[in-house]
Amino acid sequence: MTRSRILATVAVLLLATVGVSVGRAHLDQSVPRTSSVYVDFTSSWWQMSSSDPGFQLAIDGSPVEIVRTVRGPHPLAAVMLFDVSGSLSELDSRFEPAGALDVEQAAKRFASVARPDDQLRIGTVGTKIAIGSPLLTDPKSASKAASEIRQRGGPSPIWDAMDRSLAVLANQPGLHAILIHTDGQASGNDIGADEILTRALKAGVVISAVGVSDRGLPYWRQSSAIQIVGRNDWLLRLVEQTGGSYFELKEPKDLPVEYFVSILDRLRKAYRLDFASPVRDGRLHEVSVTAGGRPARTPKFIAYR
Repeated sequence: MTRSRILATVAVLLLATVGVSVGRAHLDQSVPRTSSVYVDFTSSWWQMSSSDPGFQLAIDGSPVEIVRTVRGPHPLAAVMLFDVSGSLSELDSRFEPAGALDVEQAAKRFASVARPDDQLRIGTVGTKIAIGSPLLTDPKSASKAASEIRQRGGPSPIWDAMDRSLAVLANQPGLHAILIHTDGQASGNDIGADEILTRALKAGVVISAVGVSDRGLPYWRQSSAIQIVGRNDWLLRLVEQTGGSYFELKEPKDLPVEYFVSILDRLRKAYRLDFASPVRDGRLHEVSVTAGGRPARTPKFIAYR
């Protein structure tokens, strides 16, 4: 092949490539981008019905048209984390951490409420961050997951555990959520709570928590002269900003499992509001949703996707 024919062939290929790129760009511009925000609207004062409750959506203070309202149930992609660190455990006669939480029973309980299109996982936070690889679908998968995450004692890297959970949830279908039971006394973290909040908001992940009141702490900590002020402050902020739910245990014997089950049920019943988003700018935008003139529980910020 002569040099001139080679150059002509290359030119044709380049023009074809440019044409495909331009065609794709034109196609991308013709299809409007949509973003979604989930709304927890299960307040007792509102009688739920199959009709649209009349949501009003504002982004950065300006009204935005809702192009689609989708009522649950929604598929869930969730990680349930249990803080089993030394600060949250009772101590046995040898001053070793021990506790009433049965991880296998918890995993089986979550598997019993899982739906076919759910992706539920269980994890523990202590000496290591352990998130079970099997999805919780039946007693067998629950037992396998529990065997992978069983531990007790150690520090409380709860923010790092949430970050690990965000990675597990990435690119999964459905509503994304992290549920955590912890006393809020974080330790041994590489990532701060403020960074986790930003990452969770950008990923569109709802964080819910079962915290622990002072009375709900292990008895050996209640008798301690050292008290941690504001233990749950960041936990509450994460829940509020991402549109999650918060419960607080009042007694050391109380367990968080049924609270988790109720949170999963709430998440399923959420409404999804779809709206046209301008561009993917990588920034967080303030969200406000009302129904019947009253504010609804929703993430405080959203990133366009």
